[in-house]
Amino acid sequence: MSCSLPISKSVDPSQKVESGRRHWEEDLKLIVEGIASQIGEEFFRACAQYLAELLGIKYAFIAEFIDGEFPEANVLSFWAGDDFGPNFRYSLAGTPCSLVVKDGLQIYERDIQAVFPEDKDLVDLGAESYLGIAIYDSRKNVIGHLAGLHTQPLDRRCEEQEAILKIFAARSAAEIERQANEKALKEQNQRLKTALRDLQQAQAQLVQAEKLSSLGHMAAGPVADPLMRSLNAGFAPSVPFHWLAAQFLPPIAP
Repeated sequence: MSCSLPISKSVDPSQKVESGRRHWEEDLKLIVEGIASQIGEEFFRACAQYLAELLGIKYAFIAEFIDGEFPEANVLSFWAGDDFGPNFRYSLAGTPCSLVVKDGLQIYERDIQAVFPEDKDLVDLGAESYLGIAIYDSRKNVIGHLAGLHTQPLDRRCEEQEAILKIFAARSAAEIERQANEKALKEQNQRLKTALRDLQQAQAQLVQAEKLSSLGHMAAGPVADPLMRSLNAGFAPSVPFHWLAAQFLPPIAP
């Protein structure tokens, strides 16, 4: 009696790679569609969380760039592994983020603490790997960056990581710039309202001054003689009071 063993079919490694690529591209498409309608704080929170999920890392954050003698970053959203951590502000000096802002895309697959020994936050977070990308506005100025850290070496292919970072950076740039334009518009509207109010007050004061000036001329002129004689004699003036009130007293607000 003979028996035959099942013949195992070998799988082409290129097919595995192609299958994996299709899988993460589908995930990326779903996540991008999920954050497409988000704006403001909700967008930044969703972006940080989905970035960590898609890259398979523990930490992810989005930050605005604050230029100055000592450049800083203002974190807009920070995914801390299982929930959102508090937003914070930190100096870029001695951090991998400083190279991101200066030179663009940075990926460190391992040993990030050894490369940046001055960055104590890497120690506190137990970071082993890092990746980040600068965020540019429509005039190609750096306005921020997004970054991720992991407690283990990175295991995704570099081209996948780069593609994911670029997509999220482009969407973040649009939202940061939209918020900046919205803030500038609100400030401009407030300045216009203030200027209009000041103009109205100045106009009202000018009208009142002209009325008082007219009253002075009337008191000094020939027409004033009968009026003043009547007043001095204790008689009611021939000019109706309501006409005087309408001419020389400020209107009463309703």
